[in-house]
Amino acid sequence: MINKYGTIHALQNDKLLDQALNKRAKTLDGTDLFSSPYQDHLTKILHGKKNVCCGRYLIDVLVDNFAIEYDGGGHCLDLKFGYITQDEYDEIQNKRNSVLWENGYKIINIKNPHDLEIDDDFIINKIHEAMELSQNYIAIEIG
Repeated sequence: MINKYGTIHALQNDKLLDQALNKRAKTLDGTDLFSSPYQDHLTKILHGKKNVCCGRYLIDVLVDNFAIEYDGGGHCLDLKFGYITQDEYDEIQNKRNSVLWENGYKIINIKNPHDLEIDDDFIINKIHEAMELSQNYIAIEIG
């Protein structure tokens, strides 16, 4: 694999990953892909679209031009288990955010690292407040 693609796994090669993701975007509608129970719940209560493709990335929940990202306890496991450094993780997130911004999306990032239960009215109000702001990135910290 390394001799052929320059990586241990084929999808670590940027060209092959882009090809796979473009094919995925053309053949799936987002509902066929894995999502967390809370991502499903957010999609329902916000009347959004789940797992919308934007380049090589998926938007957890799309509402109008707002990419709502839910970072629960299972988020960034590569960092938690030491497979990547904080700097590498930050670079990945910055690239992802840049692609979303370049495509006209504003990002609302719900950070709930302990998977605390969130009251529906609370999160809906927080998201609507964030939508009223003129910022491209808003973080909502839970717990």
